[in-house]
Amino acid sequence: MRTPIDAKRLADFLAKIEAHEALLLQRQRDLENQVALYHIEQNQSQAPAEPQPAIFSMQRQSEVSSALASRFAPVDLTTLQVYEEYR
Repeated sequence: MRTPIDAKRLADFLAKIEAHEALLLQRQRDLENQVALYHIEQNQSQAPAEPQPAIFSMQRQSEVSSALASRFAPVDLTTLQVYEEYR
């Protein structure tokens, strides 16, 4: 079924696309900030302020690495919902 294109529908579509683009840009900035924060945390965890026993240090490193791994878990793209497709 084809829908006629008029000025109102075109304006609504463009407004919707602009809002979606703003959301995507914000998500991109958020991801960039998360990556920067991850690297800052990595640099801080590599230079301890005081000497620690070897066992405690190894436990802490494994806790930090597992926490960071869960923070950046891979996304399965096949499970994402598709809302619209442009043709």
